[in-house]
Amino acid sequence: MKTFITCLSLCLFALSGCTSLLSHVYTKPIEQDENARSWGGWLDDHSIETVVGINILKSAKGFKTSFIEVTSYKGNVLLTGRVNNPVLKKRATVVARKVNKVKQVYNELGCDLPRTFLARSNDSWLSLKIKTKMLMTISFPDSKVKLTTYKGAVYLMGTVTAKEARMAVDIVKSTGGVQRVVKIFEYVS
Repeated sequence: MKTFITCLSLCLFALSGCTSLLSHVYTKPIEQDENARSWGGWLDDHSIETVVGINILKSAKGFKTSFIEVTSYKGNVLLTGRVNNPVLKKRATVVARKVNKVKQVYNELGCDLPRTFLARSNDSWLSLKIKTKMLMTISFPDSKVKLTTYKGAVYLMGTVTAKEARMAVDIVKSTGGVQRVVKIFEYVS
């Protein structure tokens, strides 16, 4: 226990000097993007995704044979995948809305046949290609956009300017294999 307290004390001591050390590295004040998602926001979204997913699965037996992906960005929740019937689709929305910090639910669940292995692989490949293009585009703020791909449809979420939204859509549309683009953006000036 004594070793733990010593290590904790040293860590806190080391962290307390970070500001003065870093102030020598930066020549100007640090500007923060008020629209960027913070680490706390990222953790909130991850928690929302987990809670919504579990609560939906536990809310009805019919969800055991469904496939649902939950994506959250700043409390906006996107449901993609498939369920067995429209009643389950509606129930998923109701359950998701009850979760703390959920602002809006976008239900894109289908009541169709499951994706094949090939379709799942294609969706993963599309997402990877698009994310790579976003990372390689120097003027594009990829950290502001979260994407999900399901059956060739690419869903874009984030807090962006109109210009950033156009850039994101252009990147997605220029990627072969994309069937459609769905924008779920919050726009800022």
